[in-house]
Amino acid sequence: MSTQINDESRMPFGDFKGKMMRKVPAKHLHWHWIAGLRDDMECPVAAYIRRNIVMLRDEYGRGAW
Repeated sequence: MSTQINDESRMPFGDFKGKMMRKVPAKHLHWHWIAGLRDDMECPVAAYIRRNIVMLRDEYGRGAW
């Protein structure tokens, strides 16, 4: 997985696999983030979260991002 993910890309794994990233709930992305994605510097989903972290915090607002 080396392609940059954007809002129109499909979620590559998890419960929302195949859904457009813009439709994946912030709560779900937060779960992946705290489960280890925050430490993954190569995962495109982690990079997507980093680029959108302010919006995701506003939408979900819980826990440590």
